[in-house]
Amino acid sequence: MTSVHQAIVGLADHLRQVIVFSHFKQGICHFLMTYRKNKPVKLLQIERVGDISKLEAPEIVHFLHNEHERKREAILQFASGEINQHTAGDLRVFLEVEIGYRFAKQLVGVHEENLSDRIDRLCASGAVTGGTANEAHDWREILNPTHHTWIDSDIDDQRHTATRFMDFVYHRLVPVANVDVAMHVA
Repeated sequence: MTSVHQAIVGLADHLRQVIVFSHFKQGICHFLMTYRKNKPVKLLQIERVGDISKLEAPEIVHFLHNEHERKREAILQFASGEINQHTAGDLRVFLEVEIGYRFAKQLVGVHEENLSDRIDRLCASGAVTGGTANEAHDWREILNPTHHTWIDSDIDDQRHTATRFMDFVYHRLVPVANVDVAMHVA
């Protein structure tokens, strides 16, 4: 992949324009991350909408976002009223993935797939306080796909809930300060 990217850049040094078609998003992302700051790159994307296809020019930075980053952006846009559509399960999945990212070091060797057990393990190991664990459990229950409180509430309540949820995730779901926790599976 790197060799092909170097060849494309080499061609671009000698030609007015090089057009690359690809459906390999990972390769395009790698190319953009490597060359977008020092080479003139234009990104066009074919987007299928219903029975038609449209050519769009997405912002490169948004194209480079992974699924979790796109979900974060959508939740924040929904909470702020910029968009009205959302998927009820997005917040629950976002919580699970965020805990996996944020506490990756503390969860090494932990094989519980159940979110409840992972939260308990983080608390038992001292990675989070009991209060943080309790609040994480509250959010886990509120956002449980089988729990219809979120789904059946009106859009203003959903926005308020999404705002409070993101406040929890980014202000209170934090590792205990100055604790290097090594988790061992018994």
